[in-house]
Amino acid sequence: MNLEPVIAEIVDELSDFLDGTTDRDEARIRIAERLESDFFHLPPTARLSVTKAVITHLEESEHFDVEYVGNPFKDESEPDEEARA
Repeated sequence: MNLEPVIAEIVDELSDFLDGTTDRDEARIRIAERLESDFFHLPPTARLSVTKAVITHLEESEHFDVEYVGNPFKDESEPDEEARA
């Protein structure tokens, strides 16, 4: 199933239904609501794929104002392997 047209449509209309939210969970909820109302014919796995793709788009466009760099759970007191070389 080609989900690109659905993803493109939702990405094009993000500003209409996200209302400036920068919270990932809220964005996921709003995307899911949009899929439920306008793309109800899609199976749950397809909706999940669309949601993931749209969230990825939002992250790449820095919509959430936070960049994830490296591993946030790594103990910084341990030097990287590259730093030891």
